[in-house]
Amino acid sequence: MSFHVCSQCMRALRQHARSEAFTLPKSLNIHPRHFSKMTPHSKSPDQPAAPKSQSNKPVIPPSMASTVTTNIAAENPEVSKQQSEPALNSSSQPNVAAMQKQIMSSLGQKDDLATRLAKGLRKTAKSTTESYITYGVTEAIFNSCAAQADYTIPEDQRMNILTGKGPPKTADDVDLGQPLGNSWWFRTLDLPPTFSTWSQVTFLHMYIMTVRLRNLETPAAFRDYQRYLIEHFSSTAEDKMILLHNMSARGIRNKYLKDLFWQWRGVLAAYDEGLIKGDAVLASAIWRNLFRGDENVDWDKVAKGVAFTRKGIATVANLDIQTIVDQSVAESNWWTKVQQGLPEP
Repeated sequence: MSFHVCSQCMRALRQHARSEAFTLPKSLNIHPRHFSKMTPHSKSPDQPAAPKSQSNKPVIPPSMASTVTTNIAAENPEVSKQQSEPALNSSSQPNVAAMQKQIMSSLGQKDDLATRLAKGLRKTAKSTTESYITYGVTEAIFNSCAAQADYTIPEDQRMNILTGKGPPKTADDVDLGQPLGNSWWFRTLDLPPTFSTWSQVTFLHMYIMTVRLRNLETPAAFRDYQRYLIEHFSSTAEDKMILLHNMSARGIRNKYLKDLFWQWRGVLAAYDEGLIKGDAVLASAIWRNLFRGDENVDWDKVAKGVAFTRKGIATVANLDIQTIVDQSVAESNWWTKVQQGLPEP
């Protein structure tokens, strides 16, 4: 639909196109946006011609094409914008305190950089990170096993071994150390604090853990756990050979480590057989390994070793791996709880 433009408006437009833009005098004090609403066709006959544009910006000349306009007068843009936008209800405004609380809670739950990197690497390279996780878990488990019958040799005795004033010897000419802590194995079973005792008690605890690890999700996971356990044992055993027993020759250490590995293989077979065939066979295996086949052994102590093995396997069977790790590093771990139920001398 078309609208006609009056001759006065057309004449004012042509005059304004030929003239330059000008600035209104300050005395008028009229804002260029504040026009009164009027309709060109409702103008009175004696009303003067439309004044020149009151804008401070130059106006682009109209084209030669016919002009089509409406009879709607100019309005304040701010007023139009306010009228076009619906008024916001105060009740629909978000609660600033709630928003701040939500943001702070989300920031508090954000992990640090190292944790985010670890989680990202865990997602992208799961097969690579799995080995590191298994290594750390087995290290914690092994440390708890190795601490049950740990011992030491004073430094003055270690340094004087070449002068004949080294540590005392057992009847089998084995270095006799000093127990670290109030160990149940030294206090109750009266085992000597030697390297052989430490290795065999550690093997027994590793066997109990191996029985639990056989129930892992995949055979490959079990093999990784078992391999890392024996690697931790070999590393710790070699450190004791160097620090406590002055075995500086690498060839001698390797020979002992090889013998210990075959002892571990024999322990697995012997304890598995005792676990299946009964307490008598298990007691025989414990007597040969822990008590070195001593014919004058107190069989009540051997029976306590069998009871500890049975109870340890039953206890650890009901624990998941993470719980075992958490209790392994605790001051009162689950090994101590197993010992508490056994009779004291």
